[in-house]
Amino acid sequence: MNDKKDLEQVVHVHNHIKAPKWSPGIAGLLSFIIPGAGQMYKGKVLRGLLWLFFTTLGYFLLILPGLVLHVICIATAASGNPYEE
Repeated sequence: MNDKKDLEQVVHVHNHIKAPKWSPGIAGLLSFIIPGAGQMYKGKVLRGLLWLFFTTLGYFLLILPGLVLHVICIATAASGNPYEE
């Protein structure tokens, strides 16, 4: 009987569920509101600042490049594996 209890404890340890480090929905929403904020939320601060700079520059130069960059920024913020760093 004791062996069965030990086996259950081992199985429980190996079936540990990992919590996500970030949410794709929140990352996408943040980048929708402020370009690059989703990347910063994911811990990629430099990447987020670069997205903020280039998307803002795109809006100042012409609206279309800014919109294209903004959509790409949102998509990249929401992509990736939230269970990995």
